[in-house]
Amino acid sequence: MSTENLTKDDISIRPLTAADVAAYRALRQRVLDLGDGKYFSDSYTREATLDEPGWREWCTEKPDHCIMGTFDRDRLIGVMMITQHGEPAANTVEWEAIWLEPDYRGKKIASLAYREVWHWSTRHDYDTVALFIRADNQHSIDIHRALGAVYQYTKDKPEIWADGSIANVEVYQLRLTAPTLEQALGVVPMAKLFPVAKIA
Repeated sequence: MSTENLTKDDISIRPLTAADVAAYRALRQRVLDLGDGKYFSDSYTREATLDEPGWREWCTEKPDHCIMGTFDRDRLIGVMMITQHGEPAANTVEWEAIWLEPDYRGKKIASLAYREVWHWSTRHDYDTVALFIRADNQHSIDIHRALGAVYQYTKDKPEIWADGSIANVEVYQLRLTAPTLEQALGVVPMAKLFPVAKIA
């Protein structure tokens, strides 16, 4: 996928709907095809049980579940899933199944997606994020630590990941009101996200 002529107007981020099921399923298969399945675990296990009505329901935004999609015009290029974690009174969500097409990485597009996920979570009165990260996924660990996530513990038992590999899981906690998070996801002028020559 070429991003050579990408402009600020090409990128949009919004919750998926039932109409996005086909695009979402194709993207999830692409994750596996590119070898990134080793970073995904129970989200694929849950989806394996879905029938067609189940898929439409899964892609429909609800107060306790949302799949935020990143689009290049009408093409789905990335997702971030938000799911209530634990009892409602805990006001905690899990941010999971985070992925962006390789050609779009390094352009600060992911920062825009994180900002939308943050806003969605706080609008729904969540104040804490639980993160379950493969222990050898240093890139993800570094990103979330930069946002202010704090290591809690390593799960007792390794997990089987979507590609069949086995690895430990590290658990992190992120407070949505943390100054580090607000600073890291502060409003970035769109003109700074793309080369000046590409801004329409």
